[in-house]
Amino acid sequence: MVTADAARRLGDRRPELTAEALRLAAEGGRETVAALHRLVTVMRSSAADEESPLEERIAELAAGFVRLGQRVSLDVAPGPAGLTGPVAEATFGIVREALTNALRYAPGAAVRVVVREDGDAALDLLVEDDGAAQAASGPAADAAAPAPEARQGLGSGRGTAGMRDRATGLGGTLEAGPRSDVPGWSVHARLPHPSSAVRRHPALPSASWADTASMLAVAALPVIAVLIERPAATATACLPAVLHALPLLWRRRAPWTVLLVVLASAWIPPVALAQGLLPSDVAWALTVAGACAECVALHAVAAFAGPVGRTWPAILATAGGLASTTVVLEVSGGSSLESGTGGGGLPFLVFFAVFLATLLALPMAGVWGLGVFVRRRRERVTQREDSALTAAVRSAVAEAYRERQRIAAELRQAVLHHANEVVAHAERGDLDGAAEQARAGLAAMRELLAVLRHGAGTDRSATDTAETTETAKCLARP
Repeated sequence: MVTADAARRLGDRRPELTAEALRLAAEGGRETVAALHRLVTVMRSSAADEESPLEERIAELAAGFVRLGQRVSLDVAPGPAGLTGPVAEATFGIVREALTNALRYAPGAAVRVVVREDGDAALDLLVEDDGAAQAASGPAADAAAPAPEARQGLGSGRGTAGMRDRATGLGGTLEAGPRSDVPGWSVHARLPHPSSAVRRHPALPSASWADTASMLAVAALPVIAVLIERPAATATACLPAVLHALPLLWRRRAPWTVLLVVLASAWIPPVALAQGLLPSDVAWALTVAGACAECVALHAVAAFAGPVGRTWPAILATAGGLASTTVVLEVSGGSSLESGTGGGGLPFLVFFAVFLATLLALPMAGVWGLGVFVRRRRERVTQREDSALTAAVRSAVAEAYRERQRIAAELRQAVLHHANEVVAHAERGDLDGAAEQARAGLAAMRELLAVLRHGAGTDRSATDTAETTETAKCLARP
């Protein structure tokens, strides 16, 4: 536009400027049309899904939280910006949960999301807020932020555990806690880079410290019982106790298999007693105290196995296994149980095992019921996670997408027409008409930028803003 005005003023003295101005107007108009088409395509693109690049997904997510009153800034390095796959999914999930926690506990706070590459071996993710509840001021922020009573129901209270599970599942680490230097909360995760990540074999346990501690506690109970009963045999009891409890590390991944292995390893004390490898009191201590492993495995079946209606046979299997090992232990220890059968022999032992299994079925049913209760509670928590805040964020993202659609329509109606007219007038040699259309297009772009700055601009990505700026420059050039 500036070039066209100058050519008009100096047309009499410098006629060559007119041709040059017409050429620049036509080229600038075509660049403007191309930039507008690119911007309209970006604005009309669908919401980011799992196959979209990581930066696009995080930007769409951040836009939704901005509409809820949170002040979110993004800093995604070029390297991880285009990532997809398991590492990108884990990164996106951690960012989503961290923003959820920030909205719940520090609504209106400024949140910074940084995704960097730490060499070629790791992906570094940092989400931190300034802890300023309701820091965003103004009626727009107050209207966007959820009400205090509504925020109490957002999230599940187990967000940190979920984020840590995502990180450790890929062989990474996660630290979450208050910031040491300034007020606020920080979530720092290190994930293996896709190019260097080594997938964990499905057969290997991905046990947390809690799982490992539980397994060691179950293994320590029989050893302590033997230590009390016969201290000299404590070392001998360690190996059977550890073998009996070790499968519990897999109880979340393969609960049925773990239960069967635990029931099978429960036969080690009776067999060792029959072979003269263990004294009777040590074998009894290992069996009685080791029954805790069977209970933990049964609880895992009820809590983590398939449908609840198909897990109840584990009660019978556990009770029957404990009863069988108890009877064999009695017989192997030279008990008077078989000699007092009155010649009943094996049928009486079977009857006694069935009777004992029936008695044990009642407490085993209680253990199974506890596992079912934990399972139901976890399912309710999961449903809760998919309700209050998730619905609010999805609604905000959908609203941001509708706003992008509206902006795209305004771009086409208000600016694209003027850009095409600039090209048309320049090709006809009408310098005055090209300058007039350039001024009209620039005015329309300024008006649109003002709308974006005061309203919809808060939920658009950096790519949209860059495209709009490029378009404005193209319009100003003729």
